[in-house]
Amino acid sequence: MNDSNIIEIKGSKIATETFLTDRILQSEKEKQCLRSAIAELYLLAFPHLPEDKRKICIDDYVTPGCGNFRRQVILLKNERGRLIAANICNCGKFAYEGNTVNGVYLISTAVLPEYQSHGIGKHIGVKLLTELRPDVFFTTSTQSSALHSRVRLVEKELVNGYDVYPRLVKKEEGEILVTVPYKDLDFAINAFIQTYLGIVDGNWKKVHEAVRNLTVLMVRKDLQEENEEVNPWEKNGREDRLAKALGVKPKDAVLVMFKKQ
Repeated sequence: MNDSNIIEIKGSKIATETFLTDRILQSEKEKQCLRSAIAELYLLAFPHLPEDKRKICIDDYVTPGCGNFRRQVILLKNERGRLIAANICNCGKFAYEGNTVNGVYLISTAVLPEYQSHGIGKHIGVKLLTELRPDVFFTTSTQSSALHSRVRLVEKELVNGYDVYPRLVKKEEGEILVTVPYKDLDFAINAFIQTYLGIVDGNWKKVHEAVRNLTVLMVRKDLQEENEEVNPWEKNGREDRLAKALGVKPKDAVLVMFKKQ
């Protein structure tokens, strides 16, 4: 898989390139060039991210797929050829109750600060869901803006044919929390295990830790370090209603699931 094209976002022409990490691993020079560019991007996009966690993010881009899954990279560059955003995801097929399921797990996305208001994360989400058309798609959100950026893909009808969980729905009586239907919880957990397994290099201990306390709320407890200065679940100083409904704490994250209808 290797694709390049030009898109326009907020008046800026952006070149996008899509490929599998398998291609990069065939050339040590390409691998080192990509690693260097990704390292600079993640440093600028996440200046407060601990160095050990940033290294994991960088390594994700030069790691082969595992089993039936492959890692897909999306790079976005401006008109001067500067890397302004990147995305890495795990995609492949697995079996569930005798059926073959196409699954995707979005590992991470980084966008330069000056482009973070351009809707690039939204563009990447739409691109993955419309081009790969997975049966199930997961991404873990560690802050309010990321959570709502994903949920709104369905709310704003930017993608069709999917249900997204968890979400809030407006009713006459107020906002209603919609969680993963209990009948779908077994599927959700098994699908998450299969799509997540390759991300932790087949480490079943880490997989079991990730799903140990997972419920229909899809809250991943104590996934991140607490920052006393910033609450990731506040939007411009305002309380996030979806996060509050889920009971999310500053150290928690939310696993967002898109399930094909």
